[in-house]
Amino acid sequence: LRGLRQFYQIRGDSRTAYELGEQLLRLAAQVQDTSQLLEAHNAIGGALFWMGDFPRAQEHFEEVIRLYDPQKHRAHVSLFGNDPGVVGHSYLSWALWYRGYADQALWHADRAIALATELALPFSKASALYYAGALHFFRREPREARERADQTIAIATEHGFPFWMAAGTCIRGWALSEEARVEEGIAQLRQGIALSQALRTDLARSHYLSMLAHALGRAGRHAEAAAVLDEALEAVARQEERTHDALDVYHTKGDLLLAQEAEQTGEAARYFIRTIDLARRQGAKSWELRATISLARLLLREEKR
Repeated sequence: LRGLRQFYQIRGDSRTAYELGEQLLRLAAQVQDTSQLLEAHNAIGGALFWMGDFPRAQEHFEEVIRLYDPQKHRAHVSLFGNDPGVVGHSYLSWALWYRGYADQALWHADRAIALATELALPFSKASALYYAGALHFFRREPREARERADQTIAIATEHGFPFWMAAGTCIRGWALSEEARVEEGIAQLRQGIALSQALRTDLARSHYLSMLAHALGRAGRHAEAAAVLDEALEAVARQEERTHDALDVYHTKGDLLLAQEAEQTGEAARYFIRTIDLARRQGAKSWELRATISLARLLLREEKR
């Protein structure tokens, strides 16, 4: 069941992954096996995160950290492939950032890297570095994001982890585009997205497409950016607008419309308002603030103080 859940999660079917996670939790609770409980809570938490239920996802990852003992569960990785403490801290960092706890989020991301380094687990370290790089993307810190992405790519190359290679390459591409290396960044993003597609992993697809659209917008290639965002919006619609990706896609769409033509401000405002409404429903304070600032700037530009 755990392997089946992983399959559906990576393919982007979070609803099925969540249902399988619930089965895992029932089985683990029956035998009160801590190792199985760790996997079950990580499984449910991950599915809830990608479904956009950040408060409940946080609860499950906090339970993982409460149950986890690095000495007691050292053999866990030989059975399941990844250290549960690293996964718990990494995902918790994302959930906390979305809920508005930026400093706590960074602490947990750093803790995940330290734990993976201490345990000398390349796969876990690659994952921890990627999650930290993505957190810096959320925080809009390109230099730190690029450094973590470079470390992710190095481990993925050495040990043959194409999933982390694709993810790290996308983060690196975004960071380069923010550091005035826009064309290089666009090329990296396309490379990462192509590798992800080759692996048939739909998880975070709209997230990466949003990064690409943002970079294309910075290059003034608005028509290409709009086409990429339309593809991302289609992916969000298939996922019933419950994924965390929707927040980034809607906000990026608003930014792109605002950058194109003055007469697009009304539609841009609608996308910012949509982001705000979705963020409020999901308890995503950081995105609510970011979209509100964008909307306020738009209103100020129109002298609607």
